[in-house]
Amino acid sequence: MAWWFDLLVAAVAASIIFLLFVLFELRVTVRYKLARAYGTDAQGFATMLAGLTNSASGPYERITLYDDVDAIYTTMLADIRQATTSITLETYLFWSGRIADEFIAALSERAAAGVLVRVLLDADGSRFLHHRDVKRWREAGCEVRFFRPLQWYRPAQYNHRTHRKILVVDGRIGYTGGIGVADIWCGPPAWLETMVRLEGGVVALLQGAFFQDWLIAHGALDLSEAFFPTLGQAGPANAMVTCSAPIWGDSAIRLLYFGAIHGATRQLSLASPYFLPNWDTTAALASAAARGVEVRLLLPGPMNDKRLPYWASRRLYGQLLAAGVRIFEFQPAMMHAKAMTIDGRWSTLGSTNFDPRSFFLNSELNVSIDDPAFAAEMEAFFERAIANAEEMTLADWNRRGVVERLGGWVGLLFKDQI
Repeated sequence: MAWWFDLLVAAVAASIIFLLFVLFELRVTVRYKLARAYGTDAQGFATMLAGLTNSASGPYERITLYDDVDAIYTTMLADIRQATTSITLETYLFWSGRIADEFIAALSERAAAGVLVRVLLDADGSRFLHHRDVKRWREAGCEVRFFRPLQWYRPAQYNHRTHRKILVVDGRIGYTGGIGVADIWCGPPAWLETMVRLEGGVVALLQGAFFQDWLIAHGALDLSEAFFPTLGQAGPANAMVTCSAPIWGDSAIRLLYFGAIHGATRQLSLASPYFLPNWDTTAALASAAARGVEVRLLLPGPMNDKRLPYWASRRLYGQLLAAGVRIFEFQPAMMHAKAMTIDGRWSTLGSTNFDPRSFFLNSELNVSIDDPAFAAEMEAFFERAIANAEEMTLADWNRRGVVERLGGWVGLLFKDQI
């Protein structure tokens, strides 16, 4: 047999082995054992979570919750168009289309006017962004970089993505949440989404998170006042920013959820578009229900964008339903919100899905607010969404079809990746 054929077989075998390593990379996952819980009614609850997750807090002068896609895009674009010194934008998914054209035009116009514009896009999530659109940006003076493109000498890093969504305008206005820049969010029907707009000292923490990823993408660090202006250090309350990045063993945001869930005493509402809890977080949710907390999960229904994760998620419902957890599947459209609120007091939202990929493989960011007024807004969001959802019962779960059961089993084999 020809030598070249042996070489080809060896190369193919090596490629397959490497691909399997990337997909099922060895990871030592920390198992949590809880000795005592710190309830939300304790004065130091938020401080405990900050210390546990190595998070930073900053004051905000104004905070606004958005759950309407059109309002989110309209408000973000309005702030971009009024920028005078700097704009930073980081997102996982930026696809060419009508919405992308609006963002590209707004950012390009500001760059041409002398505003410093930095755009960081995930190389995998934004693979459907046309080269001509990137060229338009750069010709206008925007600096555009891609986070971890595929490199032959560092292929394993391609599995570690930035899933963060950050927009900072003039270093003074910051956004984070779950929305990307693509027409799919607009539907019809429009997706259910959450985004928060912040003003005040906490915005510097969002800007810092952006530049951490910007450096990974080989961008130059700019610490001038254009990006980090002097901000007021007073406000009605503080917001906490938790960043998580791929490491061996654990995730700050998984710790955030774990500690917060065990602190719930009355009610817990959690929304996630991709819900694949591991043993620890499943046990935490079941334990909360067992001690009398009303636990409500807002999850996607039949209008979902990824069938395999949806089936895999549903396969995990049984233990939670048996423990008394209430599960609501949103019906009108894709449910893409990533948020949680507890006991009418503490809330968190951001880019993080409740699944292994977000907890262990992606760079993520959440903002948490310990404020009853904001928690009331979050609860109002959940009430509106649940009014348009169907509650899943244990009897419903047991009636799943053969195709879904098989799909769920297959999906769980790849739950760390999907």
